[in-house]
Amino acid sequence: MQALDIIISISEIILILALTVLAVYLIVSTGKIASSITKIECEITKTTEQIEPVIANLSVTINEINAITEITKKEIRKIEALSTSFTEKGYEILDNVENINRQLGKYVHNGVNFFSAVTTGVKTFSKKLKEKDYEHSEKI
Repeated sequence: MQALDIIISISEIILILALTVLAVYLIVSTGKIASSITKIECEITKTTEQIEPVIANLSVTINEINAITEITKKEIRKIEALSTSFTEKGYEILDNVENINRQLGKYVHNGVNFFSAVTTGVKTFSKKLKEKDYEHSEKI
């Protein structure tokens, strides 16, 4: 029973670590995307200064890129919050698993002690009965 609990605990730890690594990877990747979008925005601004007939069309594009950048930043914040939440929940789960293991360990230990005591009592009782039967048969 404890081995299964330990395996479950280890599996949960591995799952939490995998989720954390995935969240960190997503944060880094999204940050790179946001950085790339920001660089593109700068390049487009330079181009609009050089090519005036296209400025009106590019300003619309810049506004869209800004909106995408803001959306991306919002998504990064959401992912960071989700990652933090996963980590906190993971620690809570680990604490709960450890508490359950401690509590179950006490019950299992008490049960084993109880079973051992009953077994010893039965053996002692049967031994005493056999000794009395033996003494009784010798007297006859």
